[in-house]
Amino acid sequence: MEFQELLNKRRSIRKFADRPVESAKLLKVMDSAAYAASAMNQQSWFFVLIDNKSIIEDLAHLISDGSFDPFYGANNLILLFCKEDNIAPVIDTTLAASNMMYQACDLGLGTCWIHRVKDIFNDPKYHLLKEKMAVEEGYSCIGSLAIGYYDQKTPEMSERRRDYFSIIK
Repeated sequence: MEFQELLNKRRSIRKFADRPVESAKLLKVMDSAAYAASAMNQQSWFFVLIDNKSIIEDLAHLISDGSFDPFYGANNLILLFCKEDNIAPVIDTTLAASNMMYQACDLGLGTCWIHRVKDIFNDPKYHLLKEKMAVEEGYSCIGSLAIGYYDQKTPEMSERRRDYFSIIK
Protein backbone atom coordinates (compact mmCIF):
# COMPACT_ATOMS: atom_id res chain seq x y z
CA MET A 1 0.00 0.00 0.00
CA GLU A 2 1.31 3.48 -0.83
CA PHE A 3 2.00 5.69 2.18
CA GLN A 4 -0.63 8.32 1.33
CA GLU A 5 -3.21 5.57 0.84
CA LEU A 6 -2.32 4.17 4.25
CA LEU A 7 -2.71 7.62 5.85
CA ASN A 8 -6.12 7.99 4.24
CA LYS A 9 -7.27 4.47 5.13
CA ARG A 10 -6.40 4.18 8.85
CA ARG A 11 -9.37 4.80 11.13
CA SER A 12 -10.23 4.15 14.75
CA ILE A 13 -12.24 0.92 14.76
CA ARG A 14 -14.94 0.52 17.37
CA LYS A 15 -16.41 -2.85 16.45
CA PHE A 16 -14.08 -5.82 16.27
CA ALA A 17 -14.86 -9.28 14.90
CA ASP A 18 -14.58 -12.30 17.16
CA ARG A 19 -11.79 -13.65 14.98
CA PRO A 20 -8.26 -14.46 16.15
CA VAL A 21 -5.37 -12.53 14.69
CA GLU A 22 -2.49 -14.63 13.42
CA SER A 23 0.59 -14.51 15.65
CA ALA A 24 2.82 -13.51 12.73
CA LYS A 25 0.70 -10.42 12.13
CA LEU A 26 0.71 -9.46 15.80
CA LEU A 27 4.49 -9.83 15.95
CA LYS A 28 4.90 -7.72 12.83
CA VAL A 29 2.80 -4.99 14.44
CA MET A 30 4.86 -5.17 17.63
CA ASP A 31 8.11 -5.08 15.66
CA SER A 32 7.08 -1.91 13.83
CA ALA A 33 7.35 0.02 17.11
CA ALA A 34 11.12 -0.48 17.14
CA TYR A 35 11.45 1.80 14.10
CA ALA A 36 9.79 4.82 15.69
CA ALA A 37 11.65 8.04 16.26
CA SER A 38 12.58 8.73 19.87
CA ALA A 39 14.38 11.49 21.74
CA MET A 40 18.12 10.76 21.72
CA ASN A 41 17.21 7.25 20.54
CA GLN A 42 16.21 6.33 24.09
CA GLN A 43 13.36 4.12 22.86
CA SER A 44 11.41 4.87 26.03
CA TRP A 45 8.68 2.31 25.49
CA PHE A 46 7.59 -1.05 26.82
CA PHE A 47 4.57 -2.89 25.45
CA VAL A 48 2.46 -5.76 26.70
CA LEU A 49 0.56 -7.71 24.05
CA ILE A 50 -2.47 -9.41 25.56
CA ASP A 51 -3.64 -12.28 23.38
CA ASN A 52 -6.21 -13.59 25.84
CA LYS A 53 -9.85 -12.49 25.65
CA SER A 54 -10.51 -13.40 29.30
CA ILE A 55 -7.77 -11.06 30.54
CA ILE A 56 -9.06 -8.28 28.27
CA GLU A 57 -12.56 -8.78 29.70
CA ASP A 58 -11.16 -8.61 33.25
CA LEU A 59 -9.44 -5.31 32.43
CA ALA A 60 -12.68 -4.03 30.89
CA HIS A 61 -14.49 -4.65 34.19
CA LEU A 62 -11.85 -2.61 36.03
CA ILE A 63 -12.32 0.47 33.83
CA SER A 64 -16.01 0.27 32.99
CA ASP A 65 -19.27 -0.02 34.87
CA GLY A 66 -20.25 -2.91 32.60
CA SER A 67 -22.68 -0.92 30.48
CA PHE A 68 -20.32 -1.09 27.47
CA ASP A 69 -17.15 -2.82 26.32
CA PRO A 70 -14.35 -0.22 26.40
CA PHE A 71 -12.27 -2.42 24.07
CA TYR A 72 -15.07 -2.82 21.51
CA GLY A 73 -14.84 -6.61 21.40
CA ALA A 74 -11.15 -6.74 20.41
CA ASN A 75 -9.44 -10.09 20.94
CA ASN A 76 -6.08 -8.41 21.40
CA LEU A 77 -4.85 -5.46 23.40
CA ILE A 78 -1.47 -3.72 23.45
CA LEU A 79 -0.69 -1.90 26.69
CA LEU A 80 1.55 1.14 26.19
CA PHE A 81 4.10 1.99 28.88
CA CYS A 82 6.84 4.64 28.90
CA LYS A 83 10.00 4.99 30.95
CA GLU A 84 9.29 7.89 33.28
CA ASP A 85 12.80 9.36 33.62
CA ASN A 86 13.67 9.60 29.92
CA ILE A 87 13.72 12.86 27.95
CA ALA A 88 10.36 12.56 26.15
CA PRO A 89 8.84 9.22 27.13
CA VAL A 90 5.17 9.92 26.36
CA ILE A 91 6.01 11.34 22.94
CA ASP A 92 8.41 8.47 22.17
CA THR A 93 5.83 5.86 23.11
CA THR A 94 3.07 7.62 21.20
CA LEU A 95 5.24 7.66 18.07
CA ALA A 96 5.87 3.93 18.47
CA ALA A 97 2.14 3.31 18.95
CA SER A 98 1.45 5.27 15.78
CA ASN A 99 3.81 2.97 13.88
CA MET A 100 1.87 0.01 15.25
CA MET A 101 -1.47 1.51 14.18
CA TYR A 102 -0.28 2.07 10.62
CA GLN A 103 1.36 -1.36 10.42
CA ALA A 104 -1.87 -2.96 11.63
CA CYS A 105 -3.82 -1.08 8.97
CA ASP A 106 -1.39 -2.24 6.30
CA LEU A 107 -2.00 -5.83 7.44
CA GLY A 108 -5.78 -5.48 7.23
CA LEU A 109 -6.28 -5.01 10.97
CA GLY A 110 -8.02 -2.25 12.85
CA THR A 111 -6.93 -0.42 15.98
CA CYS A 112 -8.40 2.00 18.48
CA TRP A 113 -6.48 4.00 21.07
CA ILE A 114 -8.02 3.40 24.51
CA HIS A 115 -6.66 5.71 27.20
CA ARG A 116 -8.67 4.48 30.20
CA VAL A 117 -6.29 1.64 31.12
CA LYS A 118 -3.81 4.21 32.35
CA ASP A 119 -6.17 4.86 35.25
CA ILE A 120 -5.63 1.36 36.64
CA PHE A 121 -2.01 0.73 35.69
CA ASN A 122 -0.88 4.06 37.17
CA ASP A 123 -2.87 3.56 40.39
CA PRO A 124 -0.63 2.21 43.19
CA LYS A 125 -3.40 -0.09 44.44
CA TYR A 126 -3.03 -2.09 41.19
CA HIS A 127 0.76 -2.43 41.35
CA LEU A 128 0.51 -6.24 41.46
CA LEU A 129 -1.38 -6.23 38.17
CA LYS A 130 1.41 -4.17 36.62
CA GLU A 131 3.96 -6.66 37.97
CA LYS A 132 1.99 -9.59 36.51
CA MET A 133 2.29 -7.87 33.13
CA ALA A 134 6.11 -7.91 33.55
CA VAL A 135 6.32 -4.11 33.62
CA GLU A 136 9.40 -2.90 35.44
CA GLU A 137 9.42 -0.14 38.05
CA GLY A 138 9.76 3.33 36.58
CA TYR A 139 7.28 2.82 33.73
CA SER A 140 3.92 4.56 33.44
CA CYS A 141 0.98 3.53 31.30
CA ILE A 142 -0.17 6.05 28.69
CA GLY A 143 -2.97 3.96 27.18
CA SER A 144 -3.57 0.93 25.02
CA LEU A 145 -4.41 -0.15 21.51
CA ALA A 146 -7.34 -2.44 20.89
CA ILE A 147 -6.37 -4.44 17.80
CA GLY A 148 -8.00 -7.01 15.59
CA TYR A 149 -10.06 -7.70 12.51
CA TYR A 150 -12.95 -5.32 12.36
CA ASP A 151 -16.61 -6.16 12.12
CA GLN A 152 -17.79 -2.95 10.54
CA LYS A 153 -17.50 -1.06 7.32
CA THR A 154 -14.40 1.14 7.33
CA PRO A 155 -15.60 4.51 8.61
CA GLU A 156 -15.55 7.35 6.11
CA MET A 157 -12.87 9.95 6.60
CA SER A 158 -14.29 12.95 8.40
CA GLU A 159 -13.60 16.44 7.14
CA ARG A 160 -10.05 17.48 8.01
CA ARG A 161 -9.16 20.90 9.31
CA ARG A 162 -6.88 22.89 7.04
CA ASP A 163 -6.12 25.74 9.45
CA TYR A 164 -3.70 23.85 11.68
CA PHE A 165 -0.39 25.40 10.62
CA SER A 166 1.24 28.60 9.45
CA ILE A 167 4.22 29.16 7.19
CA ILE A 168 6.87 31.70 8.10
CA LYS A 169 9.40 32.73 5.43
